[in-house]
Amino acid sequence: FCVLFDLPPSSYIGATGIAFTVYLVCMYVRLAMRRLRLEKENLPDWFVNMALAIHYLFGLSMCAFTLVFVIPPTLSAWGHTGVFVQLIFFRWAAVITSYLQSVYFGRTILYRSRVFIVIYTITSVVLPILYFVNFYVYDTEHRTGVDPYLPAWITASFDYLWFVCLALTTQMLPESPPLRETFRLAERTFELPNGMYIPLSKWKE
Repeated sequence: FCVLFDLPPSSYIGATGIAFTVYLVCMYVRLAMRRLRLEKENLPDWFVNMALAIHYLFGLSMCAFTLVFVIPPTLSAWGHTGVFVQLIFFRWAAVITSYLQSVYFGRTILYRSRVFIVIYTITSVVLPILYFVNFYVYDTEHRTGVDPYLPAWITASFDYLWFVCLALTTQMLPESPPLRETFRLAERTFELPNGMYIPLSKWKE
């Protein structure tokens, strides 16, 4: 699937478009961490700390994913694919964390959510294995051209299945109550030596 964006000129479009995806993921991470802090009274401390770390790493992972447009497969197939694999792992960890948070919180878990988690987990584990087995055998046997060790249709099937899971994640995870966030304009303040704050307008008076 992503082979369409591996090389110029299409990689230029991909590198530009991925910036929007990075922004959306960072916003998701921010809100997911906010939800965790709001629900932490009903969650084990170890889970809250682990979940915060996983979401934070997922955000960093998405930022690092932009390297996929810097390291083309013609330069390093291992490096190019490795950047993708790390995203597969950290995104899976974030999805599992959100799922377990719903379980701990006692939300309704539909059968389709359980099936999705199983399929998504299997795909996220098997796909990197297929990648690296093919690469390892290709290098050690000094193969040339298009000559994968495993049938191409197997790897392609898991690759497409992962992208299907990517598109269905929002629909398949358990529903959570919406977050409401409000903003208001605040008057600028001036800090006094004693640590108190007063409105800047009064200070000027």
